[in-house]
Amino acid sequence: MITIPFSYHVGGALSWNDPTYIKRKADRALSNAITQGKFAYILGPRQTGKSSLRIQTRHQLVQQGYRCVTVHANQLCNTTKASATISTPEEGCSAFISTLWTDLNLNKTTALRAWLKATAALPVSERLAHFSSSILLGELRKTPVVIFIDEIDALLETPFLVDLLQWIQQCNSDRNTEATYKNLNFVLLGTTTASELSSTCPAGTAQLQPTAEPSDDIEMLFSNGCQISLPPFQLLETFSLQQGFEEKIDNPTALLKAIFKWTQGQPFLTQKICCLASGLMDTLVQPSYKPIVLSTKTINQWTDNLVRSHIIKNWTTQDDPIHFRAIRDRFIYSPHSKALLTLYKTIYAGTPVLANDRPLQAELRLLGIVSILNGHLQIANPVYREIFSVKQSRLSKVG
Repeated sequence: MITIPFSYHVGGALSWNDPTYIKRKADRALSNAITQGKFAYILGPRQTGKSSLRIQTRHQLVQQGYRCVTVHANQLCNTTKASATISTPEEGCSAFISTLWTDLNLNKTTALRAWLKATAALPVSERLAHFSSSILLGELRKTPVVIFIDEIDALLETPFLVDLLQWIQQCNSDRNTEATYKNLNFVLLGTTTASELSSTCPAGTAQLQPTAEPSDDIEMLFSNGCQISLPPFQLLETFSLQQGFEEKIDNPTALLKAIFKWTQGQPFLTQKICCLASGLMDTLVQPSYKPIVLSTKTINQWTDNLVRSHIIKNWTTQDDPIHFRAIRDRFIYSPHSKALLTLYKTIYAGTPVLANDRPLQAELRLLGIVSILNGHLQIANPVYREIFSVKQSRLSKVG
């Protein structure tokens, strides 16, 4: 097994052998869903470990003999919605199939360009079905295949999304009647909700959906699928993160607990503050290179000062990689920003708000700044409470 030196990784997906990767219940849940042939989806806020989980799972599956391919939906079209390059379902279909064809090396019997040209006149649904039955499973008939589609939210306003989700549902249905389809598995990941994906009807595609059947099919896909949740880290899961400062301080567990008090296990924030703490500890190491002896009280005070000076104070200029600004912008530019702010202020004030599945709450939870505790919504952690304070009249003025 290839190992890499221990260092904190702030932002971006972790490699399969990164020593800072924290295993959660989701790791086993996703592996089990795939091996049981279930469609799985991991949808939630940014920077909570979705892509890192994908990389870990993919590596394990490859070791077990699976063929895996990852389609980055944001590479199929520009992430700037106003300039999406997919203007028709046909363009989206060609880009998607080209990615699978290339990454899975599906060129043993037919050339990609020749196949695309020969099938160009087919409706998108038939083209995808022909690809899966004749090409994909035709060449990989005895090999289990997993198709990961990451950042699926990048396709929300493209005309290809409905066709793609319908195709996945059809492949899942075909598992019941055609044995070869049991080897085809799908995992969706992204910053969106199943409800948003199920109800999507991009501009320019209404004429392709004369009835409600497409949405019904997509709802069935998610209702029968396996939802993989990525809750914050639990403290007991994170002790491996002490490695970055356990030789610098005599009580690394106290420091990790002090950090956890601020982040409540939010993955990105936990990694970032651990990284900051480890770096600042280097300036305090004694000439003898012996661990610094500090009381728990001193560690707590030092951590509080670190968070306030390097995270909260002037947070808009210290937000690198971008985290808080992305949350703020999604909040401000939401078409429901006024209602979101009203709901957020209620939660911030400590007024009990029962959690439900209504779109407004789902959108607020998708930002990551609120979570569910004992059936009620709460601010997810003290860092968010400090940065996204409601002392200002509008969230956009914070910072």
